[in-house]
Amino acid sequence: MPYSTPGLPEEQRNPMDAEFAEIFAMGCEKGFKPILDEAKWQLHEDPEGFDRFVDQLSALPNHYHRAMVTYLDHRECWKDATRFYHADTLPYWRKRRHMGHRDAMVDEASITELASLIRHHFHRTEGRGNNCVVEPLRCGELNYFFAYPEDYSQQAIEWVNGKFAHRPHNPAEVIYVYSKREGTLDLNFRSSYRAIEPLQHIFATTILKLNELPPDPEDKRVYDLNPLRKRSFDFSYDPGSGIERVVVRKLRLSSKLILRNRITLSPIPMRSMIFLTSWSRLSRCTCTT
Repeated sequence: MPYSTPGLPEEQRNPMDAEFAEIFAMGCEKGFKPILDEAKWQLHEDPEGFDRFVDQLSALPNHYHRAMVTYLDHRECWKDATRFYHADTLPYWRKRRHMGHRDAMVDEASITELASLIRHHFHRTEGRGNNCVVEPLRCGELNYFFAYPEDYSQQAIEWVNGKFAHRPHNPAEVIYVYSKREGTLDLNFRSSYRAIEPLQHIFATTILKLNELPPDPEDKRVYDLNPLRKRSFDFSYDPGSGIERVVVRKLRLSSKLILRNRITLSPIPMRSMIFLTSWSRLSRCTCTT
């Protein structure tokens, strides 16, 4: 176990265990990035203070130390950084383009209206959502909106005061991430696909103040990735395009010999190891998007 708090009363131990688990989860490169992003936002009027913050954490031996020091000494950065880390680890995001480039409204009236319409949507369509709260956050150029509509009560089995018992839970979660620069809206909601477009429409009308949800035509372009199979591949682009560099973030290859046999390549610090260990297999695979 990476953390343990034996000998304490349960009402003290349980919150501490949860906090230690959160610190342990943030003790990695993926957890350190939202800490830096949140500190940069908090200290945007004090660049020298941000430099001191980065120097202090960079001098520590590993990411576990950095997470613990942030939790203990920079609590103003901790809560929101954990929210961003949580969002970054979620699967099943839905992206909608062509949302325009308007400013996101984060005034109290707009946030209250967003929460109210989300609540009414779920109450009308699914009989849940009696309450809802929305928390707006900012990370760099991105606007995050964490919405928590009340869900159906569900029983989870837990240890409560030394007894194995059922405890009710009833939160749901809807997360919006809006990029004004790119004109995109990412939505994370793990439920019926039919709810996606109504939730996007609610955001467009309340936060972007649009009259309706803009159309999002399907991208029917087909990309030929077979050149990537060659070691000598060179990505050529117009110098005036604004592109500074090209990085392959993820590559999935499907076998032509064995059905559903795939290789997924993702970048890690030792990128060369991925290609050295996997290149011999590429001649039997077809690149897919």
